Amino acid sequence: LAANVYVVFTPIAKPSDNSSIEDFFEPALLEMKINGKSFNADNEGLDKNTEYGKADFATQVVRPNIAKINFDKFDPILARLEGAMEAHIKKHVS
Repeated sequence: LAANVYVVFTPIAKPSDNSSIEDFFEPALLEMKINGKSFNADNEGLDKNTEYGKADFATQVVRPNIAKINFDKFDPILARLEGAMEAHIKKHVS
């Protein structure tokens, strides 16, 4: 199993930074409200009265707007996934 596990990190600007997949969406999308609630990317300790989390962001913001979303910022992540797939193919298929 371990030979088939690949960890693909989201790109960061500098070593002391953290990043998450949501960092690659346009700010306007992250600012969208759902029933007056704001998005909380931390997904922990949500105030259910004023905030929504990642699952609601995916299903109620991203999914209905997918045709209008600019995914250009995701290119570095996709390149990393492609690299992992190519490494797997080289190792196991060749």
